[in-house]
Amino acid sequence: MFPGRFLNWDEVALGRLVLDLRHPEQDFCPHTVPLAPEEISIFPFEEIKPILNHRGVCRSSALLAKLISGLFPNNGSVEYVARRSIVYKLLNSGAFFDRLTKGEAIKRWLESIYRRSYVYLAVSIHSIVLSVIGDKSNDLANTVLTTRQLSPGDRIIGVQYRKLQFRSFNSRTDPTATLNCGRWKKYNRDNVSRGDEDDILEASLSDHSDLDGLDDEYQFEVYTSETTGENFVLMVKIFMTQQCAN
Repeated sequence: MFPGRFLNWDEVALGRLVLDLRHPEQDFCPHTVPLAPEEISIFPFEEIKPILNHRGVCRSSALLAKLISGLFPNNGSVEYVARRSIVYKLLNSGAFFDRLTKGEAIKRWLESIYRRSYVYLAVSIHSIVLSVIGDKSNDLANTVLTTRQLSPGDRIIGVQYRKLQFRSFNSRTDPTATLNCGRWKKYNRDNVSRGDEDDILEASLSDHSDLDGLDDEYQFEVYTSETTGENFVLMVKIFMTQQCAN
């Protein structure tokens, strides 16, 4: 979740590699591979109901409710908003990442950035649209269901990421360092010409979310779903001394 505004529909995309969680529209990887509609699942964002109902306790919920009231000034009820809330989810993100890292341009970009920044893959986008999803008489709703793509009618309220992890190997000393999906010979070999430095880089997706790791770069507030146990993180500009509790 983002402080102070919705993200525009084109500021983030499924399958995009980003560096800045608060501003995913900046310094992201300009290279990607196309997604077919069948690789994207869309479904109602049911969790928005308890989040909005938590507004009296949690700062993030109150900020989200304020944003939504500006979007729907005449009717901002929880049910009204929930009928217009949607999740776009990348299916089988691991297989997609394997396909993504086959491209030389992607590997060169990762190689240039991994030492100085964390890298994240966008795997789910939470959005509010200006029509009821499932309303067959509405052109915008039909477009969402058919293309499964973000459009100018989307107001993005949150993004789910998988964090990338990196390992390097020395092919001369490590017999297990074979090349495969997500593992390649470094293109910038200036520092490995003597043969005593790692010359193979591996990029993979982390299987767990480490909120503590965000402390290095971000100040944030957390709402934890009582239903699913899922964490919803609000990036904030001012340090928050207390997290939202269940």
